[in-house]
Amino acid sequence: MISSAQKSLFESVDIHLSSYLKDWLTFSTQRYTLPEQNIQDIRASITHSLYTYGLSPRFLDPAQTILYAASPYPAPYTLLLSLQLPSLPMEPEQQEAYMLPLFASITAYQHLQQLFHPQNQTNSRSPFIPIAPITPIAFKWLITLTPSHSLHATGTSKQASYTTVERIIQKQHSLLKADGCLLFTPHSELDIFTSTAEDPLETLPQLILGSRGRLQVELVTNTTTRQLPTHYGTIVPDAAWQLLWALNSIKDAREDVLIDDFYDQLKAPEDELLSVLATLAGRTHISEQDCGVAHLIAGLHGVQQLYAYFLTPSCSVTHLQCVPGMQPARHEQAESREQTALAGYARARLDFHLVPEQDPEAIFSSLQRHLSQQRDQSIEVHKITAHAPGVTSIGERLVDVTRTAFQAAYSRPPILVPLGANVPTFSLLRRELKLPTLAIALPWLTQTQSNTTQAMPAVYIEQLLKTFVLLFAEMGEKE
Repeated sequence: MISSAQKSLFESVDIHLSSYLKDWLTFSTQRYTLPEQNIQDIRASITHSLYTYGLSPRFLDPAQTILYAASPYPAPYTLLLSLQLPSLPMEPEQQEAYMLPLFASITAYQHLQQLFHPQNQTNSRSPFIPIAPITPIAFKWLITLTPSHSLHATGTSKQASYTTVERIIQKQHSLLKADGCLLFTPHSELDIFTSTAEDPLETLPQLILGSRGRLQVELVTNTTTRQLPTHYGTIVPDAAWQLLWALNSIKDAREDVLIDDFYDQLKAPEDELLSVLATLAGRTHISEQDCGVAHLIAGLHGVQQLYAYFLTPSCSVTHLQCVPGMQPARHEQAESREQTALAGYARARLDFHLVPEQDPEAIFSSLQRHLSQQRDQSIEVHKITAHAPGVTSIGERLVDVTRTAFQAAYSRPPILVPLGANVPTFSLLRRELKLPTLAIALPWLTQTQSNTTQAMPAVYIEQLLKTFVLLFAEMGEKE
């Protein structure tokens, strides 16, 4: 049940809702087409919209992949809002979904100004007219044109890389200074989960408390440069076997990682986080059918299953290759013909998903030492990707207020997710800016990844607008 203060705020939104929906139609249809490609350029759309509402956006990098904008007046509390955009091209309905958080935040700010200082609001179309020496809350937007699932990839002119975002954040500390951060992600963290509650999972926002870390490495061994028949296998080392023995030394049949110190930094989760798992277990689970397998590991279910999934680190083999006598680049047809030669070259890729307190750089060093100690094996280890995990305590005020705002606006509690696998910038923002950070997967934004034909329902606009109004009003108050 919502409080009387929340009810009053929502009623004030209802009075102007029809006008706000018309504003949304204008905001979301300001699109630009690139003539040479005939595709919608969401960068131009967002930049123009932000200029229209007086936020003076500017790009922070020469490739124009990282966009910054801010409300122009100081406040006791500043909230950094971050949004990850996919690469071009985008369908119009996809643009609408990504622009909704922008519109809702700007309109909520304008609404609160009109509500608390109506005598000073002379132009409703220009939301950022000075209404007081200090406003209750200020906000900043950091928008990256980057699909979150490939943030570790090399950047291009249309796609910001993880290292580019990291460099910009490190360089722009003072510009991005804030008291808290909300990171909007288009990826659901429960995409293969089955709902066990009456409310379908896809209709509710997900509040993601943290992000798993990640370490991707490549193992390579080269035993001979010649193509030798397999009958030499009794005296010439086989690169494939060398690699398989090395992999076997890293993880055992019980799924335990055998690298020294791998688990040493793990800490017991907060009691509140365990209660989150218990609540989530009552609403969803992962089944064999969901994963397309006959059996899940150890037959886990309920809280134990979710604990293993969200709070336990993992190590997976994502690639295996062996080539007779030489590297793949010099042996292009090796895969297409029958193999009768010893493998002289072999490689594998490992993907570690890490949980809070684990250090990917330390684990990489431990892996190097581990493999160097294996007898009669010469394995090279190359690091591909490394970013640390991070988590925000469920006791943070930002988490509590955001959770309350979503529950009041949606009339149902949002889904709390302990750790996400698709929000690598979470840890980056938290680590570099020292901010309590919360990632949010909005239902319409996650659905749009597979559904681009329907117009945005008015209820989604209303719910997010009311969420921002309540969130801004609550965070603007002194603790």
